[in-house]
Amino acid sequence: QLASAGSARSRMLAAAPLGRMDDPPTTKALAATLANDAEFWGVRAEAAGALGALHSDEAFDALSAISLNTLYADIDGNIGYLMTGQLPARSGSDGASPVAPGAAGRGAPIGGPGALPRLFNPARGFLATTNNPVLRGDGPFLTRDWLGAHRAVRITQALAAAKVDVNATTTLQLDRESGAARDVLQGLDSALAHAKQTGGDARGMALLERLRGWNFVVDGGEVPAVFEAFEDRLWRRTFADELPADLFRRYYQWAGAERPAGLYSILDDANARWWDDIGTVERRESRDDTFLLAATDAAGDVEQWSSGRRGWDEIHAARFAHPLAEGGPVLGWLFNRGPVPVTGDGTTVMRISHKRLNGFGAWEYPSWRQVLDVGSWDESKVALTAGQSGHPMSPHYFDQNELWRQGQYRSLAYSRGAVNGAATSRQLLTP
Repeated sequence: QLASAGSARSRMLAAAPLGRMDDPPTTKALAATLANDAEFWGVRAEAAGALGALHSDEAFDALSAISLNTLYADIDGNIGYLMTGQLPARSGSDGASPVAPGAAGRGAPIGGPGALPRLFNPARGFLATTNNPVLRGDGPFLTRDWLGAHRAVRITQALAAAKVDVNATTTLQLDRESGAARDVLQGLDSALAHAKQTGGDARGMALLERLRGWNFVVDGGEVPAVFEAFEDRLWRRTFADELPADLFRRYYQWAGAERPAGLYSILDDANARWWDDIGTVERRESRDDTFLLAATDAAGDVEQWSSGRRGWDEIHAARFAHPLAEGGPVLGWLFNRGPVPVTGDGTTVMRISHKRLNGFGAWEYPSWRQVLDVGSWDESKVALTAGQSGHPMSPHYFDQNELWRQGQYRSLAYSRGAVNGAATSRQLLTP
């Protein structure tokens, strides 16, 4: 019927239930429908939905027009990862710039059965991904814009060391220990020793001493805020003297957003040329010198903050701005929310980053947290950043924010019985 029905409606009705028939002929028929450019878009959409409901590699491979990172788990304990779609192939280029059709270096798309990365039941017993490279080394990818490995390393260490269940996973989602901060401060003792030997600035030395006993947890205290101010100044002291102002701003905004570049790439080399301030021709600065200079700058920044309001949760506060609020102050009052205190930063598992060129206020944060209990779906835990309603006068417009900020979750009703038991109101849509 999917192939021969005379009306598009009949073909749409035929495609939908095929998502429950996970066998090669069904997968092939749905794939052929999806790939048929002459077919009505509604039929192709139903075919894509049916393919998405199937669990075979062949079904995912058939979704050739959609590039997805697909994670799989079932009640038998199987887990897997599969990248779907077709990716343009390039030779002699990393894909950062477009290549014209027919030009040298533009090859046939990479895709189809087995062509893209996939993994089923890995030996270590878990999968972890945080926008880091899927494969080590060269691969069939058109990007070099990966995030650094700090969050992936932290997650991998935690999963390898403990039993994974719902409670452990919710705890991991809220983890605020920063491996990036640990890396940045690896030269702290050396910098302090050098400063004491050379009679360094007292304010800078005092700031470095404060960081010396920190546990690298980006909580709401003042020390994490001091570190963030220090790291900001360290970036500027290291690179701003050697790059034109506009180039530095663009580079800092990109590399400072958790890329494995810039500051993070030279921390192990105490005498890298970037540490030197090219404005001081009579000497060559080392990492120790630049640490103290940056600490002194940061001490001045911290002194400008309001006394009693120097905790990272307040310096890093999140604002929730609605597009309609741009219409004026009254609309802003109606639609906007915040600021509200938040913790973590762009390098922690609980990722709440700040825009490097716009102060320390929260910029990117998880709009949805979920921990799914496979097979016991009603035990799954979720939290929204704001609320479920988009109406500012609704009690559900911002009612989940406190839950989200406190690292708490609510149960996700999944089964019909659980949904009926949790429902407080119903919305009926009629034609």
